[in-house]
Amino acid sequence: MSRPAIVQMFAEISGPDGRISLEELQIYLRQNDVTINKELLEAYIEAHDYDSDGKLSLEELLEAFKDE
Repeated sequence: MSRPAIVQMFAEISGPDGRISLEELQIYLRQNDVTINKELLEAYIEAHDYDSDGKLSLEELLEAFKDE
């Protein structure tokens, strides 16, 4: 996924606090016909949630995709 695509996705689904929760990400994926195991998604967020608030900021999300 390209950096501009990630930024666009984030803008579409981030909550009022400017972060993406598990639920927000699941809704976005479901609306775009993407099926993913909830446990895998939870593990993904946990692995990249550096401030341990249960949500991803744009910086955390971009960091997760930096090597792709």
